[in-house]
Amino acid sequence: MNTVLKDAEAFVDKAESRFEAAKQKVSQAMESGSEQRIAGANAMKATAQNSADSLSDGAAYLRDRKPSQMLQDCTSLFRKYPLHALTLATIAGVLLGKSLWGKRERD
Repeated sequence: MNTVLKDAEAFVDKAESRFEAAKQKVSQAMESGSEQRIAGANAMKATAQNSADSLSDGAAYLRDRKPSQMLQDCTSLFRKYPLHALTLATIAGVLLGKSLWGKRERD
């Protein structure tokens, strides 16, 4: 009977130590996940702040610039990036054409 009690105590001790080890692993995983979530939230916050700043700068540009200054800015960009300007003009022309004439039925 005495060996049965010793075996039971050894089993309980082993189970407790395994439970503690598992509890530590789960705790560490939860802490790591929490830190990753916090880092992700901070990164999202920074991205949102940058986007808001960009929108604010764009609004200030539209509010403060005269149309002639905007035209000069566009002209300088088109001269600096002619291929991009040509591509943009082509896409705008296709979209404008589709919106003006709509879909045509084919025979």
